[in-house]
Amino acid sequence: MSTAIEASRHPAGAPQGRGGEFSPRRLTDPEGNLVEETTGSFLYPPDSFASYEEYIEFWESAPISDRVLSNASHAYRSWLQSAEDAYVRANWHRFDEDNQKTEKMLQRKLGANAQELNVVSRQKLIDEFRQKYPAEVSPRHMRQVLRAHSIASYGGSIEDPAGQQRVLQYTVQMDGRTMSLDDIVERYNPIEWADRALTEADLPVVDSLRYLAQANDQRDGYETGEPLVSPY
Repeated sequence: MSTAIEASRHPAGAPQGRGGEFSPRRLTDPEGNLVEETTGSFLYPPDSFASYEEYIEFWESAPISDRVLSNASHAYRSWLQSAEDAYVRANWHRFDEDNQKTEKMLQRKLGANAQELNVVSRQKLIDEFRQKYPAEVSPRHMRQVLRAHSIASYGGSIEDPAGQQRVLQYTVQMDGRTMSLDDIVERYNPIEWADRALTEADLPVVDSLRYLAQANDQRDGYETGEPLVSPY
């Protein structure tokens, strides 16, 4: 025989419990789109594609998050700065002989010092390099650059060999200009920086933490083997 208290328990629940332990409960909907697990996403594409058309449709329509786009802008700027420094170091020898002759002349006539001359020579090399690549990838074009990079990178996932060859002829429109994959590589060189951007992590923060860790290691006398490059 149940007591009045037991009768009020609905459902009865566990012994010594307060009742209701096993009543239906609405669970919070999962975040994100679970369909991506089977259809793939821009960061995690499908393993293979049956045809060239299916492959292009996927890469041209897969959403790219603002985080990845922001990472891409940061990755391009970081690469550009490193590449510019490397270009100056690799081509400095072109000015060595001229510098020596010009330095003596300037010191004799104008009293200029070597530091001023080095600044002029460095700027010439910087100006040369900056004619090769834009200072940034326009936000209007970044999606197209990333899509083109992925299309060029994953062509081997097309099951049809003829479709893999067709990837080489892929073109994209930018500001009314038809650009091939080779044109995009020549203009933006995504091979050097785009893969770093393909993460939902905050890349500028990651680079800042890496820079601080390297700076601390060098301060404490540890050799990391990696160049100390500021992300700023």
